[in-house]
Amino acid sequence: MRGTKTKETATRLAPYARQLAENEYARENLRRGAESLRAAYKRSQKRRVKNAKDEKLHHQLENALSQLTEGTRALAGKRQKPKRHWPKRVAAVGLAGAATAGAVMAAKVAKAPQAPAVAAQ
Repeated sequence: MRGTKTKETATRLAPYARQLAENEYARENLRRGAESLRAAYKRSQKRRVKNAKDEKLHHQLENALSQLTEGTRALAGKRQKPKRHWPKRVAAVGLAGAATAGAVMAAKVAKAPQAPAVAAQ
């Protein structure tokens, strides 16, 4: 009886193990969550720390919870690491800044008084 239950459990968990092996994003989130939980536990074991008021401990626990949640969501939904879009945004902002600077310089040149031309003798 015990062998069949173990086999059923292994069969049921096999797809998750396969996804965990394939999905680096989920693996990384779960690892970070476990590390943060370990750090929080270690901090909570210090005698001089009051756990209810310790902000660093609360931050570590919140971080661990968010990482573990994201890792499990990634496993359940086959979610991969999101693509970064900031290089495009930085380029767009830089381009807009350059265009604005060019317009300001052109306006300054247009408003500057012209020096009288000196005729060569």
